[in-house]
Amino acid sequence: MNEKIEGLSSNSEHLLFRYDGELFVFLTEPALLVKLAEDKCVGSEGVNSQFSAALTKLTEKLSKTAGTSQKIVRKACEDFEPKVSALNLNLTDKCNLACVYCYAKGGDYERITDDLSFETIVETLEAARDVIDENRQFRFEFFGGEPLLNRETIEKVLKWEEGQDLHSKPIINRVSTSLSFMTPELEAELIKGSFILSVSLDGSRETQNAQRPYKSGGGTFDEIIKNVTQMKEKAPHLVTVARMTAYKNAGRLCEEIEELRALNIFDYCSVYSAAIEDDDGGKLYMSDEYRQSYLKFAARYDEYLRDDDNIFKGCLELNRYLGHILLGSAALNHCRAGIGYFALSPDGSVHPCHRIIGREDLAIEGGLAAISTTPDYWRVPVLDRDNCKTCRVRYCCGGGCKQENMISTGSPLGTSDKNCQFSNLLFEAALIAATKLSPSSKERLKEICKGLSDLFVLCGQNIGFTHRDELNELVKEQLGAFIS
Repeated sequence: MNEKIEGLSSNSEHLLFRYDGELFVFLTEPALLVKLAEDKCVGSEGVNSQFSAALTKLTEKLSKTAGTSQKIVRKACEDFEPKVSALNLNLTDKCNLACVYCYAKGGDYERITDDLSFETIVETLEAARDVIDENRQFRFEFFGGEPLLNRETIEKVLKWEEGQDLHSKPIINRVSTSLSFMTPELEAELIKGSFILSVSLDGSRETQNAQRPYKSGGGTFDEIIKNVTQMKEKAPHLVTVARMTAYKNAGRLCEEIEELRALNIFDYCSVYSAAIEDDDGGKLYMSDEYRQSYLKFAARYDEYLRDDDNIFKGCLELNRYLGHILLGSAALNHCRAGIGYFALSPDGSVHPCHRIIGREDLAIEGGLAAISTTPDYWRVPVLDRDNCKTCRVRYCCGGGCKQENMISTGSPLGTSDKNCQFSNLLFEAALIAATKLSPSSKERLKEICKGLSDLFVLCGQNIGFTHRDELNELVKEQLGAFIS
């Protein structure tokens, strides 16, 4: 069975759709998903005029109501003050893997060299004390290359954290690693730092070994699984994420996730979409096999959440979109890059995003202390982007990754077809998952989604919350006669 929703009516403010024999409407501004009585909304000639009129009236009232997604995003922009809440530490240019699609060009991005020293980190932070965000818990993103190859700096940073006076709260540590090697000393450091372990693992043994082999050519799957299992046994409180790149076997994504889930050692997965094909005319598009497999995964969400014997809590990106729907939140931007998240390189340079490190033309002159000079385009909200402001996915997507937009269009404020396709896939998957959730799964997922900011989903996507209760009452008032 091909999972998909059947769209009946849509514009920038709503999507009326049928799925699995039932009728729903997603309302953009209040971020609400409402189940409808089909016999009251749709007739033999399509959507009936009474329901269409009620939708139009609701849209008019929402435009004059406080607490909608638009009002929340606009207010956040007006109140913006440049502050640092997350720092990516690009620890090394070295890597022990030979991933077939590596955007970091083997770890050095073909632009950086050497290891990041502890002294460079401290000097950078000391100079930036005045721009540290006290309203958010500060975090380090340990990155590379393979960051665990620079254990010396990790050890010194954790020692510094014990007595740091940079921030009033404990610092959150997350590492993006293959975890393809382990020593007792590294294990102790990861446990000591309560690291969130974001592990480079694309799926089954066959897929992982084909896409992320050692530079020697050997497979990495068995060693990674052994190390993750060992970490979970010794420190079950550590959050583990299977960071998957959907590439050659993308049509098996659902099965690949389920194979990892069956190991019961991963709290989450995170999926990066590289399943892009060429139409022979130069236009890139998302593999349909990948799309169908992702939607199949979404349709099984309730089953995963009801399994009390498994620690798996879903896919981080999909959970973020589901959180927007279940909690009534809106993305203030796609991610926090150039807003509160910055990247530090071994040479001491600071960039607004970890994917552009080493580019001298995009470095922040004056470093972390001078983030107020970061170009304004990093902070432009989706409401002020011509290609995005009328998209019904705008408050989930936030405009897409600016670095990928740069690559695709030459402008960070352009729109990448790949970004748009994946955002729409996430949106459709979230709608499918949400319609099938049992009451208990829905409540569990709400609690899970409340903790997503700590996990730095979509590079720390900033969100704001609509006035859900007030907006819900308005929707009931206007559409009550049509609600199931």
